[in-house]
Amino acid sequence: MLVRAAKVPTLRAGVEIPPHLTEEEINRLTKVYQRWADENPSPQRARHWAVFIVLRFTGARVSEVLALDDMRDIDFRRAEVVLPTLKRRRPSRRTVPLPPNVVAELGRILAAFPLLK
Repeated sequence: MLVRAAKVPTLRAGVEIPPHLTEEEINRLTKVYQRWADENPSPQRARHWAVFIVLRFTGARVSEVLALDDMRDIDFRRAEVVLPTLKRRRPSRRTVPLPPNVVAELGRILAAFPLLK
């Protein structure tokens, strides 16, 4: 069965771009996402949750987060992640701090699902 995509409105000159999520909306989304990941633990849900929290707390691009190697790029002791910058002609890397609760959650995920490493 084919599913037809919804029509996405295009922006025209003079049309405002929709506002970003408020802090309250982001916090609510985070809680719902975590509940979803925890209600039926699986490697796939754990990976989605890990990607979400790194995106949420670093501001990285999806492609940068998906290119991470937890053994090489996440420093659990220093609470930082080294992100590859993929949008430049010369590949480079930048170090971004992680909140302690994100480091703890990533450690918990990797301990529960070691094959995600």
